[in-house]
Amino acid sequence: MDKRLYTSGEYVTHFRPDSGKNSFREIYSKKRDYLLDRVPGRNLRILDLGGGMGRITIPLSSKHRVVLADLSIEMLRLAGENGTGFERLNCDAEELCFKNESFDCILIIDLVPHFPSVVQMLAEIRRVLKPGGMLFIDTTNSNPLWVLNYPRYANPLRRPVRWLRTLLGGGILPEWQGKIHHQSRRHFRYLLEQSGFSVQEWASFGPFWCPKWFLAVCTMR
Repeated sequence: MDKRLYTSGEYVTHFRPDSGKNSFREIYSKKRDYLLDRVPGRNLRILDLGGGMGRITIPLSSKHRVVLADLSIEMLRLAGENGTGFERLNCDAEELCFKNESFDCILIIDLVPHFPSVVQMLAEIRRVLKPGGMLFIDTTNSNPLWVLNYPRYANPLRRPVRWLRTLLGGGILPEWQGKIHHQSRRHFRYLLEQSGFSVQEWASFGPFWCPKWFLAVCTMR
C-alpha cells in the first residue's frame, strides 16, 4: 500500500465530508450522530484512529479522554485548529505506538476502505484494546447499486462512461480504483471474526435497499 497520498497532505483536498457539494454529506452526519449516541459513559480512554480533522474526536472529548491518531500531519493540524481538549498523534494504523490494552474504546471510521487488507490493522487494534472494550468500525459496501441513489456522485447523464466505469468498479470512481477498496458485509464480518472480534450490532447508512456504509459495533471474543 502506497501511503504517500496521506502523508503528503494531498488527501486533505479530497476529504470534505461536510461540504455542501458532497453527495454523502447527510449520511456522514448520521454516522457521526450514531457514534456519539452509542459511545457509553464518561471519562473513557478512546482512540479515534484515522480521525482526520477531528469531526468525531472534538464532540467526544467533552465527555472522554480522546486520542486522535492519523497518518496525515496536515489533518492533525486542522484538528488542532478546530478544537481542543484531546491528544493528537501522528501514527500508522498498521503499527500503533501504544502499549497493550491502552484503550476502553476504539473508533475506526472512514479508514478501512483505504487498505487493501485490514488484517494487520485489526491485529494491532486487538492488541491495544482493553478486555471488554468496544470497537466501532465501518466499511463501504462493495455492491455498487447504492451509486444509483447519488447521481451527483458519478453523473450518468453528463458523463455516462465514467458513471458506468464507477458502477463496474464496485462504486469506486475511476481515478480512485486501486486506491480504495470496498467490501461486502459478509466478508467484513468474516474478517472481524477471524481477527477475534464479536459483532454485537450492525448499522447501515444510505439507501435501505443497498446501503453505502456498514458499521459494526464489536467486542473482543
